[in-house]
Amino acid sequence: MGSNTGHEEEGDRLTGQSISRRRFLAGLGAVSGGAMMGAASRGTSFRAAPLSSRFGTQAPTWEKAPVTFVFLDTTEPNTLDPSMQGEFDGMLIILNTYDTLTLTDETTSTLQPWLARSWKASPDGTQWVFQIRPGVKFVDGSPLDPAAVVLSMKRHIAIGAPAQAGYMMGGITSVAATGPMEVTFTTKGPQPWLPVHMAMFPIISASAIEAHKTASDPWAKAYFADHCVGTGAYELAEWVHGTKIELTKNTAWWNGPWQPGSIDRVIVQWKSDPGTSAELIESGTANFATEWSIDNALTVGKRPGFALKTYKAYNTDPMIAFNQAIHPFNIKEVRQAFQYAFDYSGMRAYFRGYSSPTTGVIPAFNPYALKSLPVYTQNLAKAKALLAQAKIDPATLTPTCYTAAGYPDLVAGGTILQASLAQIGVQIKLESLPFGSIETAVSKVSTSPPLTSSLYNSIFSLDPTSFLSSFLPGAFGNAFMNYDSPKLVAAYNEASASASTAKVKAGLDKAQQLIHDDAPVIFGGLPELLVPVPDYLDGYVMQNTYDEYPVKFYQLRLRSH
Repeated sequence: MGSNTGHEEEGDRLTGQSISRRRFLAGLGAVSGGAMMGAASRGTSFRAAPLSSRFGTQAPTWEKAPVTFVFLDTTEPNTLDPSMQGEFDGMLIILNTYDTLTLTDETTSTLQPWLARSWKASPDGTQWVFQIRPGVKFVDGSPLDPAAVVLSMKRHIAIGAPAQAGYMMGGITSVAATGPMEVTFTTKGPQPWLPVHMAMFPIISASAIEAHKTASDPWAKAYFADHCVGTGAYELAEWVHGTKIELTKNTAWWNGPWQPGSIDRVIVQWKSDPGTSAELIESGTANFATEWSIDNALTVGKRPGFALKTYKAYNTDPMIAFNQAIHPFNIKEVRQAFQYAFDYSGMRAYFRGYSSPTTGVIPAFNPYALKSLPVYTQNLAKAKALLAQAKIDPATLTPTCYTAAGYPDLVAGGTILQASLAQIGVQIKLESLPFGSIETAVSKVSTSPPLTSSLYNSIFSLDPTSFLSSFLPGAFGNAFMNYDSPKLVAAYNEASASASTAKVKAGLDKAQQLIHDDAPVIFGGLPELLVPVPDYLDGYVMQNTYDEYPVKFYQLRLRSH
């Protein structure tokens, strides 16, 4: 952490630049006020993590340029528009081609200056002033300036996205250039976590927006669906739909210089069959993947030339949503009955012991978890009693549950749900579709499924209130559940508008109890992320606050192999 000069003890008000998960887990994040973080403020490159001990202590020999890296993803993105992105696959590309004002460094769990060199709140907490880093250019050659930041943020607000973080824009009343390299955000009320939220909103070339907008498409959504114009470490070289996305190194990236062994060319391919991905990586035809079936991860990770890395993440998997717009899931007792019917121990068994029980929307090992909530366990007698209380004959229930093809854990969640409900006389149908197809179906009332097992719930920033993001009106996840709770919104507002640890905890406690009682979803479990890492690959870091699966390719280096 940097200096805490200027830190306001009263209420733990956030007024500066460096929020660490270490402090966050002990209470609410601490922040440095005014003093910057030394090297980080100068744009020093991220340095790779230490090499695997299997290589000993000898100096590494790095792969010689140009280095090509083949990454296997599960599903092709629907769009590359940073204002419309809500899935891992598109996030992977956006994370590497765009930069944001702030950045969560997962190696140190701190919020870092990025395109903004510094920031400071007004005394009443309703304004945040960001100083923009000079000398940065977009890949189209246009300069990063306050106008580009303002237009990018207005675009995000107008489109209502990014999908998983759109709720973070609520309460922002204006974004304006207030100096030669200064941008000021004004909010309806105090927003102590706004600098943390800015790590989720890519800054886009204003020149590209202006050049490609039309009267019917004022934000150039058609153009940015297939093009990336950011300041990021990589440029989008090619998208061959159905085959691959290719990225090339941005040699003029402001956060250089590039180190030996860094990746010059990234080829992203999509393999929905986890067995195929495992074979390609084990044979060396591909280099890396982060989405593995549990069996393939355990098998490949223990072979010579690989290390099995396990990461404890804040990721509920699966989160099975009830569509409350469809009868009988508008009846709370029916949702609760399905919760009690679910085989939680069977779900954990699927993860071969690499999973923990869950108590609700915030994992039990997080300090903001409500400790009075019980662990979810199967209780078939209770499930049957709740259906009887709702006057629902289980034999009349034949809902369809959508599962995401290519995600073995989510498919397994649907299969376990089907077997669980059969024990109380409910017969559900399973339909496996690409996640993008499920997303499209959910957006239309006529095709919206009663159940989906195709969701995860996780934290998207160092802000603990982001655990609630899927349940807020207009949120991406809420489109699958149509959950409308003014009490939850009030609890969220209480937690998010204060920098006081006690007030944040009080709001989060209310929210957790409400979600537990209303039962809008089934929380399957808390699995660890298992990733087989080749011995020649250095620098992989799980993005715990940007979902688990996307990878920052600029952090990776390849040893000669």
